Amino acid sequence: MKKGFSLVELLVSMSIIVILSTIGVQSFVAAQRRAKLNADVLKVTTAIRQAQNRALAPSRSDLPDIRENEKICSMGVTLTSNSIYRFYTTGDTGSCSGKTNYSSEIKLSDSSFVGGAVFEFSVPFATTARSVVIELNGTDLRSTITVTSSGIIKVE
Repeated sequence: MKKGFSLVELLVSMSIIVILSTIGVQSFVAAQRRAKLNADVLKVTTAIRQAQNRALAPSRSDLPDIRENEKICSMGVTLTSNSIYRFYTTGDTGSCSGKTNYSSEIKLSDSSFVGGAVFEFSVPFATTARSVVIELNGTDLRSTITVTSSGIIKVE
């Protein structure tokens, strides 16, 4: 009676293991890429939502360089390449032209914006209607972030 496995049986078993491992690694890499894009989309939507909320109830206490007689006109975010900047505009009676960036730059981990966009929400109504496309660098993964005129943020 012969004990052990033949060479053909071992090669078939190893081939099956290699094929399953390759499929598993590809799925893992794709899931990692999607997770990176989703994390960057979350950063963008959070910054936009914060600007909306600040436009609905602006607070002077945490805004730098604002004078007592200035009126807060709008809150917003600027999206350039792979960075997010928060800003507010101020003005005297009738004009709103003074744009000031506040807080530090928010960098996206591995994504960039197709073009750029500015989401500006007027005080106190927080209205705007814009859309931006964000894509993961080096891949064909994309998401579109849309803010409707009623303030709803949609991610597709």
